[in-house]
Amino acid sequence: MKDTRSRTLAFVLSAVMAALPFVGLYIAASAEYDEGNIISLSVPLSAKAGAVYDKNGRALSFVQQKHRISLVPMLFYSNEAVNSALLKLLQADPSFAERFTLPINEKGQAVGDDEELEILRSALGVSESEPQKLLSALYRVFGIDKSEENAYTLACIRYRALMSGEDMLVLSDPPSEELLEQAEILAQTEPFLRADSYYQREFTLTDGQVTAPHILKALEDEYSQRLSGTAGLDKKSYRLYQGGIAPRESSDLSPTDGEDITLTIDADLQLYTQSLLKDAIDSGKCTAGAICAVSCKSGEVLSIASAPDYDPARLTSDYEKLSKDERAPLFDRALWGAYRPGSAMKTITALAALDTKAIDSDTYLWCGKWYPLGDTVFSCLYYHGYESVQTALRDSCNVFFYKCSQLLGEEKLSEYQSFMGLGKSVNIGLENAKGRVVTPESVSELGIVWSEGLLLQSAIGQSETAVTPLQMAQWAQILANEGSLKPLSIIKGKAAKSERIIKNDHAFEQIREGMIMAADNIYGESSLYSLPHKAAIKTGTPETGSGYNSTVIGYYPADKPEIAFAIVLENSESAYTLVRPLLTEWEKER
Repeated sequence: MKDTRSRTLAFVLSAVMAALPFVGLYIAASAEYDEGNIISLSVPLSAKAGAVYDKNGRALSFVQQKHRISLVPMLFYSNEAVNSALLKLLQADPSFAERFTLPINEKGQAVGDDEELEILRSALGVSESEPQKLLSALYRVFGIDKSEENAYTLACIRYRALMSGEDMLVLSDPPSEELLEQAEILAQTEPFLRADSYYQREFTLTDGQVTAPHILKALEDEYSQRLSGTAGLDKKSYRLYQGGIAPRESSDLSPTDGEDITLTIDADLQLYTQSLLKDAIDSGKCTAGAICAVSCKSGEVLSIASAPDYDPARLTSDYEKLSKDERAPLFDRALWGAYRPGSAMKTITALAALDTKAIDSDTYLWCGKWYPLGDTVFSCLYYHGYESVQTALRDSCNVFFYKCSQLLGEEKLSEYQSFMGLGKSVNIGLENAKGRVVTPESVSELGIVWSEGLLLQSAIGQSETAVTPLQMAQWAQILANEGSLKPLSIIKGKAAKSERIIKNDHAFEQIREGMIMAADNIYGESSLYSLPHKAAIKTGTPETGSGYNSTVIGYYPADKPEIAFAIVLENSESAYTLVRPLLTEWEKER
């Protein structure tokens, strides 16, 4: 331990000795600095960042102007001037100096260890080593009259300025009104004192919640220049001479303020979906999840919630804890969570089979629960007998869609999955995951050999299929719009024209009927019968390595769709229980 402390002391002392030629900048009387020395200073000027609003003009995040008071030690031109200014600040509000300390107390008693005392002695360039004498030396070197009321506190500040190693030493952030007023007066004549302002982002809290924290963070990352603007620069140079300072040159580069961004998100619906997810986690229904709700008419993303979430105002201070949290609160599951959709995929398989005429509305396929394929026997949850496409969607019959997939073949099934936006990012103005469509090529990249069984599993949303909740909401919107995609957007003003993906009104009508039947098949507390209109949904319970997730896609009202949605809950089988509260809230907000 002793050797380690010795090495540490040697390193610190070497750093101090290396800095001694510059001590004149801090203690003013050094012979190293005589007439003719030029000191240049460049200080960034803060730009006012833009605010983020929801679609109704409610601020989700904004900036507030803050103030701070700083010292510029390299411009200390005389002890008398520096001490006089600091004493005036202390008279205005002495509390700002409480964080500045010495290894010797006001009575001249050592309160630090030997190493700290040796650093103090070496920094001052004196031979005294006794604490009382060191304190007297400190007063002497900094020209402090020890009879002054705040002499000791002044010495603490001056020593910190000497040892800071920074171009600027922050005295107070934020200062009291009294301190700021005094500092602004002094800064007009003393270049070593600055009273600056800057802007700090704040987040609107509603019942303790920040609205769409993951999205706000993504916006800051991807639209940093647009939101934050460009900092300016205050450049000045001074001629520093024995006991004085004179301005030499000055030039300013004004900051360019950032722009406001308005989102398509509805703050009320967003906060409600966040609460839905939080309550589901707290009640043990799931461990995590995401909800996306989009407009069928405009493509606007109305809500895009991911849970667990976090407070973005505390991201910097809590980052280490958040990054190690097993629940992964920093991870945006709505944009980046790649999930098996489970039986929700059966809507796409049905569409592909109907549109290619592999089946039609009069097709009935037999489900005897078991479905042998080669050496493997695949299964359904129940023995269903003959199923039409509508009843197969209602009953979520695996065997019906196994047979559809074999009628289609891998190329056609994956083609229709791609038509519905799977396997590629959704162009909403924020980066998001591509996911994966199951093909011989895509599984080969995972080291998996293609087999017919993978085709069957892909048809019911299992296997290596990977989709994001955002992609699921987009495909729900295409179903709602009978084959037309109104491109999704999350930034107001970025809406694009509708695009016809598939034209087959009859196929979409068959799927709509099956999804309405699936919605009507929910009973008990989660029944959708109490809603003013019929809903169209399809649930899924995809297998995971450790159990099940739960999914739902849907749109509402079923006959004239206005909202499409997707819900994914991890380690759950009850995503369908969130459909009624979600649509009830939407009815309230519409």
